[in-house]
Amino acid sequence: MSKAVDALNELIEGNGRFVQDNGSNLKEHVEGQWPKVVILSCADSRIVPEIIFDQWIGDIFVVRVAGNVACDPTIIQSLEYAVGHLNVPLLLVLGHTHCGAVALTENCLADESLDGGPLVEEIAAGFDADDDHIVGNLKRQVKLLPVRSEIIANAMSDDKLAVMGAIYDMETGKVRVLHI
Repeated sequence: MSKAVDALNELIEGNGRFVQDNGSNLKEHVEGQWPKVVILSCADSRIVPEIIFDQWIGDIFVVRVAGNVACDPTIIQSLEYAVGHLNVPLLLVLGHTHCGAVALTENCLADESLDGGPLVEEIAAGFDADDDHIVGNLKRQVKLLPVRSEIIANAMSDDKLAVMGAIYDMETGKVRVLHI
């Protein structure tokens, strides 16, 4: 339990530094938000869109889930909120190298005694012999977003939204946009 208390104390201390450095600038965000993009990203703690794209509070609407998959209704509704209410012009699905969810899926497919559940099933459905599995999963998510969401599909057909995919390379820090 002491590790949990230590972790909480570190967070609270960090928040104190954040408030001291930025407190007077935060009031401008109280009245609403106007992000320029919504990013569906992996929940991996090493992939932080606000940091890797050098953005600030209010610039990016981020939805994070293991494997950057958009199959759960709450994930899709979160993306729809950004598209339908915040009118973001870009929805970026951001995968990354060394993805643990993709590795888990590969392990489950290699060893049938392992049960990865619905997440593994969703990611495995994107595996294609022509692509690396991270790219295959990413392409599937990008292609299925307008199928799974009428709001996203309508925004795309009205030329109000572009849906794109990108891969973050953990070793170099670079983001590569894929043409899907």
